[in-house]
Amino acid sequence: MVIEERFTVARPAQEVWDFLRNLDNAARCVPGCEEVELLDESSCRVTVKLTLARFPFRFRVKMNIDEEEPPTFLRSSVEGAEQNKGGFVNMENTMRLTASAPGETELAYRMEMRLAGRIAAFGQRIFAIKARQLSAEFARNLSDRLGAHSGA
Repeated sequence: MVIEERFTVARPAQEVWDFLRNLDNAARCVPGCEEVELLDESSCRVTVKLTLARFPFRFRVKMNIDEEEPPTFLRSSVEGAEQNKGGFVNMENTMRLTASAPGETELAYRMEMRLAGRIAAFGQRIFAIKARQLSAEFARNLSDRLGAHSGA
């Protein structure tokens, strides 16, 4: 399943890049993030809890930054398992940052996702709707945290 979204953040591209390139900052913007364990400057483990159709899911995933061209492009991979349930998630992600106006940055991303187990049983249509909701929440979290981070 492929999910593509874009949104604008009211901050300059370099500031958005610097914030997101800090994996602890980026992970804590993910809806449902419960725990972040930094492994090094390019990888971390994250525990994420989400609810889909009233069913709770908790995943423990490892994210790696595989390629980057600061401050405009980042490619990452995510692999992990649903805790105690046997399902898994595998994602290849790309993110592009573009200055869209003075002091504003458009963030466009593409996730190629493979799911197995209970969560895969919900189907692409339902999961795509949830992914759009999570994307909107991520954008709000990012904007809020960037505002607090910059002292605005």
